[in-house]
Amino acid sequence: MIDLFEMTFVLQILQAAIVLVGAFVLVAIFNKLLLKMVGGKTSEPKRMVNNAQRFLQITILSAAAILLLHIFNVDVTGLLADLGVGTLAISFVLKDIIETGFQAYL
Repeated sequence: MIDLFEMTFVLQILQAAIVLVGAFVLVAIFNKLLLKMVGGKTSEPKRMVNNAQRFLQITILSAAAILLLHIFNVDVTGLLADLGVGTLAISFVLKDIIETGFQAYL
């Protein structure tokens, strides 16, 4: 059973809280920077900004989740390997779609 007053457990909880707060602060900062950078420069700012914000949120919160698992001594090497292979597979699938999307803007 976990002793709640054991010092390592308290430090793990403190580290987890710092990671969570840091992740949400980073998401807020990147959202504000993105809105400031884009401003009114695009014809469809709402959709593009929402997609970029969602991508940044998912990326930052996924990294925070992996850090949380590592803080609580969960082995994340298999998860990271699966994420790498999954990303590679998705990139091959989406390559043509992204190419045609960029060619439409050029």
